[in-house]
Amino acid sequence: MKPHYGLALSSILVFSLSGSTYIDKSFSLATETVVDAEAEEDFVQEMDTGNYLYEGEFYEEALEFYDKALKIKPNDYDALNNRGHALLNLGKYKQALASYDKALKIKTDGYYAWYSRGFALHKLEKYEKAVEAYNKALKINPDSDMAWLNRGNALRDLGKYEEALASFDKALEINPDFQLAINNRKELLSKLNNSTHKPLLVKN
Repeated sequence: MKPHYGLALSSILVFSLSGSTYIDKSFSLATETVVDAEAEEDFVQEMDTGNYLYEGEFYEEALEFYDKALKIKPNDYDALNNRGHALLNLGKYKQALASYDKALKIKTDGYYAWYSRGFALHKLEKYEKAVEAYNKALKINPDSDMAWLNRGNALRDLGKYEEALASFDKALEINPDFQLAINNRKELLSKLNNSTHKPLLVKN
């Protein structure tokens, strides 16, 4: 069975200035581009249109509007983060990574940027760096079952199976009904117990 990487795309919510899907828009005012009222209105419109298209899974079109928003406010964390999400959904992992890196220069404690950066790195098979990004995300939000899950996936792909199981267990401690974590844990245990190695004894 193919491993479940656990990035349910609906779990990466875009930032909406209209409030419908707003998550966390706090960042240093020193980095925010000052624009006049008309430009601010245009920025909000571009962002909201991009978010509407993103939610409809029109990622190419959403990306165009996030780029338009960034022409107005090039240092906006939300726009850079949402742009990264659109690129991630399009499978453009290197470009997504670059967008998250820019966002994190503006807001170093941006959970969603660190979490999504980890997933992009994982898809690029940079597993050690993916774990580092998930660790950063978990320092900000230690109760994220998704971050613990995907951290476990990266550790598994590094061959660090005991650490991976511990990460899956942490995800299940937070969310006992988390089916992706249940499945990945079972698959890893089955792989280990069917290998030539001594069966790994962990609690069920």
